[in-house]
Amino acid sequence: VLQDSGGYPYFLQLWGSELWEQAAARGLDMLSLAEVASVRQSVDALRDKNYKQRSQKIGQDDDLLAAANAVAGAFQQYYATDDTRFIGDMEIINVVDDALTPSYPDRRERGARLRRCMRALVRQGFVWDPPETRYMEPGIPSFLAYAQELYAARHGQRQAS
Repeated sequence: VLQDSGGYPYFLQLWGSELWEQAAARGLDMLSLAEVASVRQSVDALRDKNYKQRSQKIGQDDDLLAAANAVAGAFQQYYATDDTRFIGDMEIINVVDDALTPSYPDRRERGARLRRCMRALVRQGFVWDPPETRYMEPGIPSFLAYAQELYAARHGQRQAS
């Protein structure tokens, strides 16, 4: 449960609620791994519903989706080599700039889109930019893979596992 939730409080509560309902419905005061496994499908469905709601604005804007995909890839690559959860804000900005370059070769126009995408990623909770720091971290770590899947589906690509 902890691994599946990524330690994210909302998903821990979601798991807890589903497990509690399972225990109450069956009159159990203890759950086995089989009961935990049996609620996974409902937890996954509720998580997907949450992600779909969060991704609507990101998915409606190709630039924002490209930015989210690039940021997710940067975090994924970073996690493969380091166990910390954050990346320097300038590194994230550079990743988004690189993602926008093919669509906006003009630096000034790309700069305006870059600022808009960065504000939207923070506002949508995709990344968290703690005040008075020079780093960012995922708003919901497991949402990164969902955004990559959305991007891959939109662009007819397969995600690497």
